[in-house]
Amino acid sequence: MAYANFASSFPPLVIILASITGSMIPVKARHLLEIAMPELPKPELPSLPGYLPTLPKPELPALPKPELPPIPELPLIPEVPKPELPTIPKVEVPKLPELPIPSHSISPEVLKQLAL
Repeated sequence: MAYANFASSFPPLVIILASITGSMIPVKARHLLEIAMPELPKPELPSLPGYLPTLPKPELPALPKPELPPIPELPLIPEVPKPELPTIPKVEVPKLPELPIPSHSISPEVLKQLAL
């Protein structure tokens, strides 16, 4: 029973804590800007000896050049003959009979009726 109450109050608790911690960071930065920092004296570096010792250059052993293995020859593929398409016989289409074109014209009376 107590577990169910805790589970329902957990998401609001996370949101409240996130908003509180998010607002504290700019406050701390604001305090840093307001504090006056005292001027510090520059530190003096110790003097170096008059000469620097020279170190001998290390000699690297000569490395052998790597050799690549020869490329194996690919086997020759025999030529495949091109396929031939069979010839398609031409189909004879019968001629359609010619229809007579009407030669009569539309009378002006019919045109007036169509315009209405």
